Amino acid sequence: MSAGAAEPTPEERLWAADPTTPPTVLAKLARFAELRPLIREHPSVYPDLVAWIDAQVDGDAADTPPVAASRRPLWIAAGIAALTIVAAGVTLGVTQPWASSGGAVAAAAPEEAVDGTPTPALTATPTLTPTPEPEPAVPVPGTVVVPAGANLRAGPSTSAEKIGAYSHNATVEIACYVRGDTVSDALGTTDVWFAVGNGYISAAILQPSDPSAVVPCA
Repeated sequence: MSAGAAEPTPEERLWAADPTTPPTVLAKLARFAELRPLIREHPSVYPDLVAWIDAQVDGDAADTPPVAASRRPLWIAAGIAALTIVAAGVTLGVTQPWASSGGAVAAAAPEEAVDGTPTPALTATPTLTPTPEPEPAVPVPGTVVVPAGANLRAGPSTSAEKIGAYSHNATVEIACYVRGDTVSDALGTTDVWFAVGNGYISAAILQPSDPSAVVPCA
């Protein structure tokens, strides 16, 4: 087909007016004389094509428009613009002939600050799971088994201050147990003392309802 020998289609007119049309397509469109003014002012036009269009006016023209040289900055810019338009999916309501059929969309580039410095990608802050508080020990009922009753001591020792007393068969609430002085009495010999209220009673004279349920004091 010779230069200017045919009428451009409506789609080709739109491509000539589309600022994202790449230089290789512009070179083909330049065959149509009525599109050359648009192509000459196109943002992706390259010097050789401008010279060829000007030569058409001067009457010293080649039959074929020159192909865009590789790695021209305008070609790179136009290629990026074309990819952006393809990713958007619509350009002037016309499917561009240079768009790939795969329809792959390029990954978004990181945003940049005003001074051109890339903005660091935001990282998700891990959610910290609070450590559950230990459940308080459940008091265990205990019975004083000696007829003389039981002294309540300020500490787990027979020499600790006496701060109270319980009679025979009295029922108390045992909070936990500690180790202290060894005592021998109705329930045998042991160094275990039960925490009762704000004091302690030897396990030799205080029988818990469920010994396995009594836990060590924290």
